[in-house]
Amino acid sequence: MNAPKDPTKRYKPLPPRAQRWSASFPEGCSHFYMAIYGVQMAAPEWTPPAVAAATPDAEEVARRAALSDEERQAEDKWRTIVAANDARNARLLAPDAYDADKLAASPFFQWVDLACTSRFSPGAYDHSRYFDGAGMINHVFVCYWTNRERFEAFRQSRAYVDFWEAKQRTGEAYGYYREEMTIPLERQETVYFWDYIVGIGRCESTKLIKTYDTGYYGSMRDRIPAARIDGPEEPLREPVLHASQGARIQVHPDEHVAMIRSGQFWKRTSGEQRAHYFDQLQPAVNGGMNYIRDNPVETGCCSVRYMQNCDVSGKMLEEGTGLAMFKTLSYMESWAKGHASHEKIYTIAKQQLMKKDFVRQLRTYHEVAVLPDYGQFFEYCNCHPMTGLLPWFDVTLKA
Repeated sequence: MNAPKDPTKRYKPLPPRAQRWSASFPEGCSHFYMAIYGVQMAAPEWTPPAVAAATPDAEEVARRAALSDEERQAEDKWRTIVAANDARNARLLAPDAYDADKLAASPFFQWVDLACTSRFSPGAYDHSRYFDGAGMINHVFVCYWTNRERFEAFRQSRAYVDFWEAKQRTGEAYGYYREEMTIPLERQETVYFWDYIVGIGRCESTKLIKTYDTGYYGSMRDRIPAARIDGPEEPLREPVLHASQGARIQVHPDEHVAMIRSGQFWKRTSGEQRAHYFDQLQPAVNGGMNYIRDNPVETGCCSVRYMQNCDVSGKMLEEGTGLAMFKTLSYMESWAKGHASHEKIYTIAKQQLMKKDFVRQLRTYHEVAVLPDYGQFFEYCNCHPMTGLLPWFDVTLKA
């Protein structure tokens, strides 16, 4: 059930072009369980192929000359964002960007095969890849359960224990991480399109229900049943770089860490809408993700992974996902409402939606959860020191 609206807020809904939907859970279900399992590997330095700059014609020279200094600076900044986005896309698809055979040789993928065929396999799962801020290639396996007994049985299975607890994990050419979250239903919200469902909404035991609180700043919190769940108003501390490579370290996040997973599915786009996505919206999203990744203390963002979905072998799909964790829900809202990098995303999407008779081909979704002080397990094995939540909270070094 949606939380009541705060009468002090100003609501500015986007045009109701399409009905949105949220996950509904079976009777008696009070929590769901989400796990992020990952492997990382060093990748060589990579330079995107050189693209010859087009020589501006007289009309373009005159147009630029007519701009104010501020307008030219804004345009140049946007071109930099677009170039960075193009380079990101090119690197994920480039055959020489990393050693795919070496990554595939990691025992992580043998475990994934067993995990997906287990009697206790997740109710929904998907795969993504990305290059992190340290230049590592990461393969990420995201899993969901709605049944606690099934989730715990999965974690106690022989295949799980043999892989994750093995001492040799700290001495391999790979880093591994597991981020397992227990999420109370009153601390979460989801938004999907009816014809593109991912994550917890794809579990067999969940159903979709219509949701109407969408399209305005503050709607995310309004969809969370226990909306007033903010932690102390404390800044994110400066990162602590642990000697994590060759080590197994467990992280103890504070209560109220807020997780958001959002994504875009562009396979069904065509023509003008496909061009708009690649030329406008995707660069804006990439710019926003890079900003919160590179400014964690200011934004309160402890971790961000901006990934492209793929199959287990790494074959890229026409969909992407961003997965970020903030110190509190308030920090997440502050970036969404108050920073130019998110305003750019919102404005580009809104301008397109305002067009007469516009029927949107792009599909998007998001899932938000605020973690309680129980049921969380974050472990990093032989990872670089800026992986996930590793630098931001208290830790325990395991043998």
